[in-house]
Amino acid sequence: MITTVTAPTASVDSRNTGLQRRALVLISISTLLTMSVWFSASVILAEFRDRWVISEGMGALLTVSVQFGFVAGAILLVVSGVPDRVPIRVLFPIAAAGASGTNLLLLTIDSFGAGIVLRMLTGVFLAAVYPSAVQSMATWFPAERRGKPMGVLIGALTVGSALPHLIAGLGHANAAPVVIATSIATASGGLLMVAVPGEGPYPFTRRKFKIREAVRSIKSPPVLLATVGYAGHMWELYAMWTWVGTFLAVFASTQAGQLSISGIALMAFAVIAVGGIGSVVGGILGDRIGKAKSASLSLLLSGLSAFALLWAEHIPLPMVVAICLFWGFWIIADSGQFSALLSEYCDPRYIGSALTTQLALGFLVTTGSISLLPYVASKWSWELALPILAAGPLVGLIAMAWLLRIEKQYQISPHAGQISPQLI
Repeated sequence: MITTVTAPTASVDSRNTGLQRRALVLISISTLLTMSVWFSASVILAEFRDRWVISEGMGALLTVSVQFGFVAGAILLVVSGVPDRVPIRVLFPIAAAGASGTNLLLLTIDSFGAGIVLRMLTGVFLAAVYPSAVQSMATWFPAERRGKPMGVLIGALTVGSALPHLIAGLGHANAAPVVIATSIATASGGLLMVAVPGEGPYPFTRRKFKIREAVRSIKSPPVLLATVGYAGHMWELYAMWTWVGTFLAVFASTQAGQLSISGIALMAFAVIAVGGIGSVVGGILGDRIGKAKSASLSLLLSGLSAFALLWAEHIPLPMVVAICLFWGFWIIADSGQFSALLSEYCDPRYIGSALTTQLALGFLVTTGSISLLPYVASKWSWELALPILAAGPLVGLIAMAWLLRIEKQYQISPHAGQISPQLI
């Protein structure tokens, strides 16, 4: 797991700049392709519900199980120290192949329980994919210029997460085309990582995850607040990505007559994929105005978007889609800022444990919101369910306001090593 940065003594020459660009492109495309299996089952959930005779709430477990698997896999990897012993260019393709294989096996099973196991294993394999991509990208750029590259990487993750909707929207809404296409994309993304030119000129030293260090790391108020802000962000993010397609389908059927499955899928793809641009914008804003302020802006705008859907039944479909697109843009724009804040404020000795804790807590929170929404929708309506997600940004805004107050009070700069001892 990442801990501290060792800056190179020599400036990065033109050759290294070329390698940086190559690494940025390869890692981003690889991540985009590989993360396509995350929501592959969610997009074709209706077919699985019919096949296994399960409720919509039970179907939500197909996505929740990926979250649980991801958390378990992330912790298992850092505790075992595998990322420290296996090069990323070896670990990433193997994990991608595993995720591709477990995803493909969905077409061969005939029970809901087996589906849950396969989706959980997919999450375990993806835990070796996304964090590895983040780690690899970080070694190619210094801390002060890492915002935009990380924004591009998260943007790639966002578009990759939306890819199953695009496949369905192109007229392939059945299980087989979506599962096969995303499995091929994931395996291809893993192979593409082999072409990344090794580790960059800004390598990290590594330490194993330790529970004691994880607890100690969050004793610093700025670190705790960054973690709380991330949890609020995650409460909103993955539930919206999981259920926005269902919401649009139900809403469109009541306002504009039954739209085609392909049309709904393309709308859902656009709502999620537009976040790829939002991620880049968020990274640029974080470097320019400060990460806490950038995160606050994103939280405010995404939270207001979710809350606005309370009145969706009184709004024409094109305007609802516009609100969802605006929401999709800002809902992910703050994602990279929370990890960056933690890495800048945390004691370098504990940053690896702190990042693992933040990741685990964030994805555990998503299991609650993903499960809650279909329950509320079945009892009342989707117009009431989605605005519940605004609670996450509200919590995040409170945490960021508190963090900004601490920065002003102690006149500190958000860079590791510049924090008052009173805050640690």
